[in-house]
Amino acid sequence: STVTPFMVRGLQRRAGLGFGSLRVAQSTRAFTSTAEEIKMLEKLLADARSRDVGSAAPAEPASKGPKFNIGTFNAISPEGLKKFPSNKYQTLAMQTEESENEEIHAVLLRSHKLSSADVPDTVRAIARCGSGT
Repeated sequence: STVTPFMVRGLQRRAGLGFGSLRVAQSTRAFTSTAEEIKMLEKLLADARSRDVGSAAPAEPASKGPKFNIGTFNAISPEGLKKFPSNKYQTLAMQTEESENEEIHAVLLRSHKLSSADVPDTVRAIARCGSGT
């Protein structure tokens, strides 16, 4: 089997290696590879493919301990709420039975006119959301 320096450089790029990582013949002529060199190249390619597969969908790590409860007024965008990892945060609509039974740590609101009665004693932060904030 014949391997050219260009093939080796392509494997280096796919494996995330710099050009200095492997010694490559500087000429553009083809050279015959030994079985050992082919095994090394196949291993580099397999490693690069496994990294591509592994980076496709990183799983959320399990969180130890209780979640932070975030209460929301108004309709907060689901895209914005995705910024809070579900393994660490729980979002609840305020002024519902569910939120009454939970200890709320933070409040997100858009245009709600907030009164002191709306804010439980457990709240540590209040943030305004929406465009232009």
